[in-house]
Parts: sequence; structure tokens; C-alpha cells
Amino acid sequence: ERDPSDRGQRAQLRCETAVPDAGVKADAWERFNGEGYGSRYLNQAAMSGFNWTHQADLLAPYVDTFFEQVGGIFVERDREFATVFYGGLFPRYRVEQDTLDRAQALLDETPEEQAVLQRMLREVIDDLGRAIACREFAAS
Repeated sequence: ERDPSDRGQRAQLRCETAVPDAGVKADAWERFNGEGYGSRYLNQAAMSGFNWTHQADLLAPYVDTFFEQVGGIFVERDREFATVFYGGLFPRYRVEQDTLDRAQALLDETPEEQAVLQRMLREVIDDLGRAIACREFAAS
């Protein structure tokens, strides 16, 4: 039996967007960039189900798309949606120099008027830099 509560809806959305299927991911991405899922919490739940470390190959096309779109999301959408979009869809599972470089390039081209995006990028650049350094140290 389905749980009709908000909590049940959020769990269902997480499960639906977590399915390791290219069509499911494409539909979810289209919806993230369109009408969304309604409330902030439903969008956040759907986005949290989208990115899974063990689905990195399936999610590879969305890395480029994320970096291409996120600046526009912060301009075109409200701050609440934009921060959920960034927080839920930034490819944190890719602890790689390329991800760090792309985040830095995006920060370099982000205007000062987008202070929230700048702050979020600085934080993730710092986190990725530390994670990469830790992995390099552990491998040595």
C-alpha cells in the first residue's frame, strides 16, 4: 500500500529517479529543467535519487549538461530552486581533477551578482581539492 503522506511521496520520487535506466534519467532531467516536481521538498527528493556513485557511467552525459545549465538556472529560476538544483545535481560523486577544473572554470566566469552560486562553487572546490589530495596521499 502506498504512503500518501509527503514523506511517502518523497521516498517514492527518490526511488523513481534512482532507477538505473537511461530513459528514467532523461525524463527526470527534463522535468528538473521544466515544471519540476512541485514543492522544494519534492524537487529535492527527486534530485537526491538521481545521482548515485555506482551509476557514474549512466550519469556521465549529465555532468556536461549540469555545468552548461547551472549558471542559467541561477539567473532564470528562484534562489530556492537554484540551490536545490545545485545541491542535488552537482556531480560530487566524481572526485576527479576534471570536475574540480570545471567547477573552477565556472566560478571564474560567474558574475559577482551571483554570489550564492559563487559561494557554493568555492565550497565544492575546496571539498573536491581536499578529497583529491586525500586520495592521492592514500595511494602513495
